[in-house]
Amino acid sequence: EDQDTWIASPYAPMGLLRPVDGGYVFNGHWQFSSGTDHCEWIFLGGFLADADGERLSPPRSVHVILPRADYE
Repeated sequence: EDQDTWIASPYAPMGLLRPVDGGYVFNGHWQFSSGTDHCEWIFLGGFLADADGERLSPPRSVHVILPRADYE
């Protein structure tokens, strides 16, 4: 809705996206991204995991865009 919104991106693929009932959980730790606390969205990279949280083999990369309310 806001054409002037800011998006942060520490993009390095440090997360794991695993399926859960009703959707997915994306966990990881990214080192740094300037301005993250001032952005309404974040663009993250990671890999798909199975339901136990183990990275798939061969690896499958993912790109995730999340609103500020959905990450900490």
